[in-house]
Amino acid sequence: MIYGVLGMRYTAEGIDSEQVANTLTAIEQNFNMNIFLLLPPVIVIVMAILKCPSIPTLLFSTLAASLLAMIFQGQSLASMATILDSGFSIESGFADFDTLMSRGGLQSMLWTAALGMLGMLYGAIMEKTGLLSSFLEHMKPLVKNTGTLITTVIFSNAILLAATASQTLAIVVGGRMYVTEFKKKDLLPQVLSRTLEDSGTIISPLIPWSLCGVYMAGTLGVPTLSYLPYSFLCWLCPIIAIIYGFTGKFVWKTGEHPSQRTYHDHDEAAANA
Repeated sequence: MIYGVLGMRYTAEGIDSEQVANTLTAIEQNFNMNIFLLLPPVIVIVMAILKCPSIPTLLFSTLAASLLAMIFQGQSLASMATILDSGFSIESGFADFDTLMSRGGLQSMLWTAALGMLGMLYGAIMEKTGLLSSFLEHMKPLVKNTGTLITTVIFSNAILLAATASQTLAIVVGGRMYVTEFKKKDLLPQVLSRTLEDSGTIISPLIPWSLCGVYMAGTLGVPTLSYLPYSFLCWLCPIIAIIYGFTGKFVWKTGEHPSQRTYHDHDEAAANA
């Protein structure tokens, strides 16, 4: 609603019609567009509604997209293997369109995957050496109830983001730091997951030197501190999460909300210890 109101200040004359026309021309010249191409997102939406696991959902949508590319866009099996590995590339003559379309592939995700693995290793080292338990021992006055616990998670993740410049490290390390406290308070894992998302992911674009902040500032051509006041989602989500924590709204405990998610055995062992 807020962005809709802000958008009213712009008129059709203020939109770059030439760039829109170039994009439409490039699409018509290089792709065979039809309604069947909506199948991959439909698969994702349907499997999400059915609460299917993420890996099968990604697998089926990727297979559907690959088959459609071979049937309608003239791609071969070999070219699809290359696209899945290195990403799609095109030279249409329209620079902005080529930049938008030339991306993707497994290789582009290796940096993020590596950060995730490093985060898990870093978190495991901190746990096994006793750093996490020592840190939480000093944090106990701040995690006496659900509200203060969620508030502490959010501020801790903001500090981790500022220190590491990576939302992946903040989420993984932050999760390992507080999973035992969430289990002690009998809170469902979804509450911890959502709180990590409301801080480690959402706040990232507001940190100028973070991966998200650097990317968005470079893409938009607007300094982070300039777009910060208008990033309503980024700073409202942490505030709402804290309000939920103190009011108890949408903060579920075991048995209060249908769930098949449980903590892993090593988390239970850590809690008992």
